[in-house]
Amino acid sequence: MTDREETVNKKFDSVANEYQRLAALGAGAASHPSVIIGMPYKGSWYMPAGESYMVRLLNDAGADYHWKDSKGTGSLSLNFEMVAPIALSAGYWLNLGTVESKAQVASNDSRFTQFAPYRTGALYNNTRRTNDIGSNDYWESGVANPQLILADLIRIVHPGLLPKDSLYYYKQLQ
Repeated sequence: MTDREETVNKKFDSVANEYQRLAALGAGAASHPSVIIGMPYKGSWYMPAGESYMVRLLNDAGADYHWKDSKGTGSLSLNFEMVAPIALSAGYWLNLGTVESKAQVASNDSRFTQFAPYRTGALYNNTRRTNDIGSNDYWESGVANPQLILADLIRIVHPGLLPKDSLYYYKQLQ
């Protein structure tokens, strides 16, 4: 990047401008469907704290997140009983770890089948660009391309708001 400041600034500005354009679309959406994130691990459900980048993405996509007003940039350690009442009526369930199907979700805990996103098929995982050895491009290039993640989230929670392109990092679990 030495002596390439102009090129780097153009690239950064391009990403920032596209992100801001998409965030304006998300903010202007007529509805703000609720989402839950992740799955429990060893008895704890780690949800993003309200000041985290994930919650910023959800907010910018025009989604509602129950724990958006919590403090911190890390994760909240919640138990099943704290998440279940929200999940029963959530619109979408995102970022489910390494699971690749609804059947795998149900095999982890049969109570998950009672959650609204499970019943409606609104489960989306960020594993579309995972290779044969398990490397997931969401964690590799997503940090440099937040506009692509935001576009995916908008396409998920507001179908029809963007042109019907395919998702880049996410896929719907079947």
